[in-house]
Amino acid sequence: MDEIGLWTGTTLSSSDITSIYNSGGDSGDKAIDLSSISGLTHWWRFGDGDSSPTVSDNVGSNNITLVNGPTFVSETP
Repeated sequence: MDEIGLWTGTTLSSSDITSIYNSGGDSGDKAIDLSSISGLTHWWRFGDGDSSPTVSDNVGSNNITLVNGPTFVSETP
């Protein structure tokens, strides 16, 4: 799982969703920038500069702690 974002008080349009989907394709996950979409309250990137077990909230202040030994993998399936 990668790039989890939560929006509050807004509805994502079909063009917002399409833009998010298309930004992660062949260009790699570092190209995704959810912060430009209005109403984003939390955004966890999972592995992009984080170190397990802590994953930083890039917009809000709700960092999360991973449990039971999950690891970050950089390979694309």
